[in-house]
Amino acid sequence: MLKQLIAGGVLVMVAGVAQAQEDCGRTYVLQEGDTLLSIAQNYYGDHSKWSVVYYANEEALGGNLVDLPQGVALNVPCINGETPDDVTTTAASAATETETVETTEPAKTVTALQADPTPLLQDDADIRLLTGSNYAPFTQQDWLGGGMFTELVNASFESAPSPLPFSITWENDWSQHLFPLLDEKKFDMGFPWIKPDCAADPNNERCTNFHFSEPVFEFLELLYAKADADYGFFDDSDIHGKSLCRPAGYFTHDLEENGRLWLTNDLIDLVRADSPAACFELLAEGKVDFVSANEFLGPSTIASLDMTGDVKAMERALSTTTLHVVISKRHWRGTTNMYRFNAGLEALKKTARYEQIVDRHWQVFRDSIK
Repeated sequence: MLKQLIAGGVLVMVAGVAQAQEDCGRTYVLQEGDTLLSIAQNYYGDHSKWSVVYYANEEALGGNLVDLPQGVALNVPCINGETPDDVTTTAASAATETETVETTEPAKTVTALQADPTPLLQDDADIRLLTGSNYAPFTQQDWLGGGMFTELVNASFESAPSPLPFSITWENDWSQHLFPLLDEKKFDMGFPWIKPDCAADPNNERCTNFHFSEPVFEFLELLYAKADADYGFFDDSDIHGKSLCRPAGYFTHDLEENGRLWLTNDLIDLVRADSPAACFELLAEGKVDFVSANEFLGPSTIASLDMTGDVKAMERALSTTTLHVVISKRHWRGTTNMYRFNAGLEALKKTARYEQIVDRHWQVFRDSIK
């Protein structure tokens, strides 16, 4: 099984890559132990392009991003008709200047790439959108294009039938967004929001009060261990008896889903620290076996702690999180606006533009944590 280390703030392979020189645009049959991360690394030289493989095979995979079914034939598409070597240099070659981008960590000098144009963005528009900063790389007002998610929302509206102009208001007090601002329809739609499991928790206030769009973006929750650890995460049973740190207040539902029942059956020792940084510090001290963090938060926290090279990420994802656009169920045009947005999003995902936006923001994110 291939392993991965954090190096320069991004995941890189440290074992041989058997198919690194394979051509894209061909069929690959899933083997035991394959993950979306390993396939993307093998074919594109970049694990972060896992979504290229996923969206090209969403139906064949049945929406599963974690445990891939063996024997299923996947289409490994070319990106913009380029070879894998070309793909890995496209974003860097598009750089035109440098600028300072502020994140929740101290400002860093990063490569500035060209944001998408926003012809539909107007101050006085038919659709009023609400978002906030301090959620880089997804939404950050002084980030490239306002963040990855902001650019994907813009592109979805442009791809929608009968596109309508929209405005964006930035309110950095996220506690005001759902209630009262969106619930009282002071704004039409808001983003980005995690959708609860409404089937299991139908009385959740988000489920009862808001319509959710189709997933605009999905990111992976990964497990991180010390670089010299002699254990990994290839099967759920590998975690049994181990300690896992996740910050206080973060969700835990994925530790119970799909028959895991890690908490119910006391199969793991869940440690709750004050912050992601505190979790990684416990890992460095040997007080926990794993830290749980998503594919963006993990590398940025590791870089901020100067722990690059001391930590490795497991190649198998723990779970996935989807981000959505929401609108009040009491909005008089709620279903109409959501239909328009979903139609645009579906059309966008069939084009190269979706992956171009995602890839561009991965580049900015990488540069911001170097």
